[in-house]
Amino acid sequence: MDKDSVSALVSVALIFAFLSSHFKADLIFSQTTVSGGDTGSHNYLFHYMRTSLLPSIKLTGWSPDWYLGFPAFQFYFPLPYALGALMSYFVHPSVAVKIITVLGTFLLPVAAYFSMRALGFDNKTNTMAAFLSLIFLFIESNSVWGGNIPSTLSGELSYSLSFALTFPFLCYLYKSAKEKKYCLKNSLLFAAVTLTHIYTAIFSVLGSFLILLGKNSRGSAITMVKTYAVSAFLLGFWAFPLLFDLGYRTEFGYRWNIENIPTIFPTIYLPVILFSLVAVRTGSRTKDRRILFLLSLTLLSAILYLLSQVIGLVDVRFLPFMQFSGVLLASFGLGELIKNVKPEGAAQLIAGLLIMLWVNNNISYIDGWIDWNYSGFESKGSWKQFDELNSFLRNLPYGRMFHEYSPSHSKFGTPRAFESMPMFTGKPVIEGLTIESGLVAPPAFYLQSELSESPTCPIAGLRCSYFDATNGTKHLQMFNIRYVIATSDKLKNSLDNITQYRKLDSFGEINVYELLSDGKYAVVPEYEPVAMITKDWKNASLQWFKDTDMAGMPLVFVNRADERFSQTIKDGGIYAAKKIPLNASCSVDEKLSNESLSITTNCINTPLLIKIPYFPDWSVEGAEKIYLASPGFMLVFPDSDEVKLTYGSVANGLGNTLTLIGLVFVASYLSFAGFRKKFQNYGHNDNLKKHGRNV
Repeated sequence: MDKDSVSALVSVALIFAFLSSHFKADLIFSQTTVSGGDTGSHNYLFHYMRTSLLPSIKLTGWSPDWYLGFPAFQFYFPLPYALGALMSYFVHPSVAVKIITVLGTFLLPVAAYFSMRALGFDNKTNTMAAFLSLIFLFIESNSVWGGNIPSTLSGELSYSLSFALTFPFLCYLYKSAKEKKYCLKNSLLFAAVTLTHIYTAIFSVLGSFLILLGKNSRGSAITMVKTYAVSAFLLGFWAFPLLFDLGYRTEFGYRWNIENIPTIFPTIYLPVILFSLVAVRTGSRTKDRRILFLLSLTLLSAILYLLSQVIGLVDVRFLPFMQFSGVLLASFGLGELIKNVKPEGAAQLIAGLLIMLWVNNNISYIDGWIDWNYSGFESKGSWKQFDELNSFLRNLPYGRMFHEYSPSHSKFGTPRAFESMPMFTGKPVIEGLTIESGLVAPPAFYLQSELSESPTCPIAGLRCSYFDATNGTKHLQMFNIRYVIATSDKLKNSLDNITQYRKLDSFGEINVYELLSDGKYAVVPEYEPVAMITKDWKNASLQWFKDTDMAGMPLVFVNRADERFSQTIKDGGIYAAKKIPLNASCSVDEKLSNESLSITTNCINTPLLIKIPYFPDWSVEGAEKIYLASPGFMLVFPDSDEVKLTYGSVANGLGNTLTLIGLVFVASYLSFAGFRKKFQNYGHNDNLKKHGRNV
């Protein structure tokens, strides 16, 4: 092993030891359920991947457990959860989740090293990149943008892992465009980037265009076409349905207010700025195109940040690319400053130790947050109360649950602790992560505001309600909610005085109520459904939801007049519809599973409202088609006494076919490459024998 390899290994070992001094092994490998911020809610996603999807050999599917039902991993990123689920076959599931949450953090220094190595820098610069990445990781001025440790602790674990793959991809693509090889490796790397986060994929694609600005742009373009073509096939199972169904996601649209420049470049980042200036000065003097490439990535991230609000993306997601591009630039600048210091290995080691000392002296809250998260739900002082509540709910008959949002829930491990209840109780709750995936997320959060003393209302542009237990009860019935978990005295007092509720039990300050209703997922509407022709069906549906007087008369969104409906209205005519009673006496029996609903009914051609969110991947037998109805539900007209709705579509089938083709190509290429290498070796050996030499 040469001295550069030894130096790199020693440096990585030091960095891992430094990170491990913060992420203590006894916390990471304890069998407790990780908590904190949004991180606690991710437990459910790992759980659903492990217990429902992977056993069915799938990475996407329908989950009934958040937002009344949502397409799990259709608009989110399956790879981290699949890795965690696979790992759980070898270690405890809770430990597997923790390992995945820290994986991106521990990979980033290694990613920095190999990124600079791919660009052809010397070992000194590569090693400095690994050490300087610690500065980025420990930035404390933000905890939501992604990539750094606070963001990962708050729940951005997918972004963290994807971020660690992004710069190696871009730098190896730069190398590939120059040397005309590594296309397959880059294809696999880009597929991994995309399956872990979409913002990193966007930056990767746009960043790759900067490579075309160099010499031999035609050859570079051909290399990129090959790379992305293979990636497109590999991503087919996920990307094709995503693009096909994109109109049925909820726009989150949240914006973070950045008050000043030090938020982006805090004190801890000062060495990066100084060393970057050295790099730019040296690179411009020597006309080093690699420095220009890294500087261009920095500028690209700034441009994307400024444009993101115009194109509907979350702006701050692009700032970490600016910060980390600066880290890579700085590694070259620092390498230049110490290149003449002898002995070289000692100089690198001292520089690395000084960086770690600088980092330790410029952090405050990270260690406490790590301890809070990784000690888990079970270590919190209120665990007994939370565990008893979950045990009680687990033993109740199946039914959807509504929980009041309350900041006081942070005592359980996170204010969002109840979003993990599907894992703890086996019953669905109305809220969760992945807001974009929930078609009924806007009305769900509107309902939260009606029945919570301290609501969140996180969706940009959603004008939430004031506390209103009467309207909230009507919406709970519309959503077929069976159980209500109340925390505040305000909500408990209201429910105690409404006859439709029956108090079941109390757990400290938390009361559990049952809402008395028929509990059906398939119901005959009180009034005839009204067809509506509109391009803005999401807004019309939300407007309809807010007016509880319209609750029994669903709007059905169509492209043209349909003879099944006696009334058809257009944009702006939501209140022009007349209530026509159906007066149908029907029997409806149903059998529900995660991805199907079987119905037996004697009401042929009578509309049935299905209280499960609409999605194009649902198909129906025993009815002509599925209609999209307010507030985001499905509606069918049975033409048989047996009706069955099943999740799974043509888009999924086509996407799976594309991925299968991609996998066959990769396997064939690798097999051929292995055969070719073996053939060349045989040829080389035969040639040696001809010259009388031993092999």
